[in-house]
Amino acid sequence: MINLDIFLENISTNSRTGTIRTQYLTVVNIAWLISPLLMGNIIGHNNNYPQIYHIGGLILAAALILFIFTRHQLPHPRIHYKKQNIKKGIRKLIGHNDRRRIFLSSLALQFFYALMNLYIPIYLHQYMGLSWPTLSIIFTIMLIPFVILELPAGVLADKLLGEKEMLLVGNIIMIISVVGIFLTNTASPFIWGFLLFCSRVGAALAESMQESYFYKKIDSHDTAVINLYRQNRPLGWLLASFTAFIILSFCSLPTIFMILAIGLTVGLIPILGIRDTR
Repeated sequence: MINLDIFLENISTNSRTGTIRTQYLTVVNIAWLISPLLMGNIIGHNNNYPQIYHIGGLILAAALILFIFTRHQLPHPRIHYKKQNIKKGIRKLIGHNDRRRIFLSSLALQFFYALMNLYIPIYLHQYMGLSWPTLSIIFTIMLIPFVILELPAGVLADKLLGEKEMLLVGNIIMIISVVGIFLTNTASPFIWGFLLFCSRVGAALAESMQESYFYKKIDSHDTAVINLYRQNRPLGWLLASFTAFIILSFCSLPTIFMILAIGLTVGLIPILGIRDTR
């Protein structure tokens, strides 16, 4: 993934960074859109979980074979890499106000992804009684915003608005949606589909604007900064796992969603401080 980031940054100009990054995200998210629908049908009512890993292994093998036979057709940008100092990379990321703030905003989003991906399926299946085939449809609908919103948002950020406004709106939508999840007691798949769809509308806006903004603040030679920035994903999952461990030791599962809403609200603070690109 780091190599893809460097490759895309090398062929991007700041005037088209939002468009290029969101085109890439849209292609990736098409796979995410298809996967839950397949998952629900594969698992079925018999909870056939091992089959998921068998099929996943075959897909990975096919992808590896495809790459081996097509790698010579890929363009090879001439990037002269320099030896990177990790301490210098940290200073360039954390010491730069806008990079630090967008990193913290991205960390809040990864915290959101981790808690939602871990506990929404458990909550809806075990607590609300929704079946896996039903959940597969809900989760597929939930992911549609990533495919239809991110590219237009990236173009809009490049040509008209910049990133800050849409980043704020996306985070506010996520907060409202998570509060709605915490307060909802019904098992209606329509209500849950609506809440989860809205939460991903906010996440799609936030994700696309974070990608666009960060890559306008660096160039392809900042490999250490890119690498450190990409650590927000495992760091977000680690933080989410630790938070969930503490909360579930004393509280019920729905409390996690209120803590998530509070965390996202705190995540608005760094967004307010960034300087917009337009």
